[in-house]
Amino acid sequence: MANVQPQKQDLSKYVTVAGVVLVAFVLILAGKSYFGTGVEEGTGQVTKYEGSLDVTSSPEGANVYYNGDFVGTTPVYLTNLNGGERAKVMITMQGYKPFKLEKYIETGGVTELYAMLTAE
Repeated sequence: MANVQPQKQDLSKYVTVAGVVLVAFVLILAGKSYFGTGVEEGTGQVTKYEGSLDVTSSPEGANVYYNGDFVGTTPVYLTNLNGGERAKVMITMQGYKPFKLEKYIETGGVTELYAMLTAE
């Protein structure tokens, strides 16, 4: 009678596939934490990606308006902004000319804005 031994299966291809799936999952999670989810949790509604704006001026203490809303005095750091869009920024201070511009808000990063105010 012949001695029959069970065949050994090559599991390396399964290990490779599992590794690729794990790496893809980690990259997806890393992207969500860096760029924002793009989907509002619990609702499934798509939201815009976030960006930040760091506003400074000379002299400091100037009023900052973002899309028409007062947001503070310089220096001011704004977060959770809609990245990828143009925002209207106005910086005012008594005795100085208003500083107005449209600024592109970088998605997933910090957009810097420095205003050198000119005396009236």
